[in-house]
Amino acid sequence: MEIKINKAYNAALTSQHRYLVLKGGAGSGKSIFTVQKLILRLTSEDKHRILCVRKVATTLRNSIYQLLIDKLIEYNIYSEFTINKSEMRFTHNPTGNELILHGMDDQEKIKSIAGITSVWCEEATELDELDFNQLELRVRGETATYKQFIITFNPISETHWIKARFFDKPDEDMLLLNTTYKDNHFLDADYIKHLTERVRNNENLYKVYVLGEWGKVDFGGEFLKCWSTIKHTSYLNYDPSLAIWLSFDENVNPYFPCGIFQITDDNQIRMIDCVALKNPNNTTKEMGRSILSKLRKWQHKGHVYICGDATSQKDDVKIEKGFDLFRILITELKEVNPIRRVSRSNPNVR
Repeated sequence: MEIKINKAYNAALTSQHRYLVLKGGAGSGKSIFTVQKLILRLTSEDKHRILCVRKVATTLRNSIYQLLIDKLIEYNIYSEFTINKSEMRFTHNPTGNELILHGMDDQEKIKSIAGITSVWCEEATELDELDFNQLELRVRGETATYKQFIITFNPISETHWIKARFFDKPDEDMLLLNTTYKDNHFLDADYIKHLTERVRNNENLYKVYVLGEWGKVDFGGEFLKCWSTIKHTSYLNYDPSLAIWLSFDENVNPYFPCGIFQITDDNQIRMIDCVALKNPNNTTKEMGRSILSKLRKWQHKGHVYICGDATSQKDDVKIEKGFDLFRILITELKEVNPIRRVSRSNPNVR
């Protein structure tokens, strides 16, 4: 098995530090290198159960899971592994070593995985420090080889806990590595051109994704500055052939809002109407009446989906234990048989 590794990662390849922190810009090869190192460990060391995490499990399948498959095929060792697709678990048959992909959006299942010997935190800026602390609790006891946390990320914010924990207070038990696209000798010219030109006019994005330097994050202002009434609004009609999506946010001031959406066959998301109930009408019962009034007027016969802010899935003890905002609204809208489509957690703000 021949594995070609970028020279910038030579020290990281042999590092046995507890923390291997790989900070860098886009296209710097951090993820590919980490897959390469983990494949080498899985096939040459003993008694491993390595955990690879991102904040949300579904993001792993189209990223790291597929990258692992591609590299096993490239190195002609795919047949040495048993792969459980549903669990995203890779078992190296000759050694019995395992690599498990898991999301931190289901921490209870993380707690049930015993015998973890090393951890890879991919896109680590998605994680809260509490997530990372939970992972540290899982890696304990004697192991046949060294235990290591590999932390890979783009440095999106100089106020992030990763900077405070690893860069502002470095110690001898960690190896910090900074890389950019210039350290990746396997990139093609088209990618480099696309990367550098795409963010050329945004100083902050250029710092983060081209130079691999700590950036600053503005939450929300970007949307407001990019909004154009001319570009982003038009006269839209309700389409009776499409489902209705109702998106709620559990606010009361200045109003209790619901966005009413339809998604076209070519995946265009269109907000066709909204409800914004002010005091004293900002209640779930009034919201249910207002929505039903619209759906009756449209004579809607298709599916109705309920979605919105995932944090509103907590019990509303003011009403009754076991009821959250969405369950209460589903009860109010039972006439149209709404289907719940709320994510386990909200996506990263950025």
